[in-house]
Amino acid sequence: MPEETASEVAEAPGVEETPINAEVDVEEIAAQADKPDAVLVAIKREQEKRRKMAAERDEALAKVKEYEDAQKSEAEKREEALAESQKELEALRNQNRQLEVRQLRATVAAEKNLPPKLADRLTGETVEEIQADADALLEDLGPLSGETPPPGDGGARTPVPPKDLNEQIREAEQAGDIRKAMDLKAQKIVASRS
Repeated sequence: MPEETASEVAEAPGVEETPINAEVDVEEIAAQADKPDAVLVAIKREQEKRRKMAAERDEALAKVKEYEDAQKSEAEKREEALAESQKELEALRNQNRQLEVRQLRATVAAEKNLPPKLADRLTGETVEEIQADADALLEDLGPLSGETPPPGDGGARTPVPPKDLNEQIREAEQAGDIRKAMDLKAQKIVASRS
């Protein structure tokens, strides 16, 4: 006799396929059996087992979902930490680049005999750009102090004679510096007595 497939059994007239999760009508089965009490007890026992297994399955599924959620949270935490680390790394790279450029500017300023405080005024990102800017700045500034004076001057400066006390007193009074004017007048009195 050939084996019947599940679809053939389901299609057979008078045979109803009962879904796995369907509740069995215990009273109807018991009425058809020779020993209704024994069948009723067996069916109730099976139903209880099925309910217990369904509860265990639901509990296991809940635990799996909880674990997946926990793993997802951990994965999200790792992603956030990675994004934060990448942001910090980029900031450190920018800071490092700024320090390198600043060091280049200081080096070029020293090579070109620019005062150190002018190094920060230099522009450019590469050595060539910074050197070109330093040359342009030197050209705009002309000779700096400490450099050789222009020819013909000989470096000699004529001393400026000190102003006399009367002129200094007048300037102090015009400037509104009464204290200085009084000090100068006191010096004038002391000088006249000597």
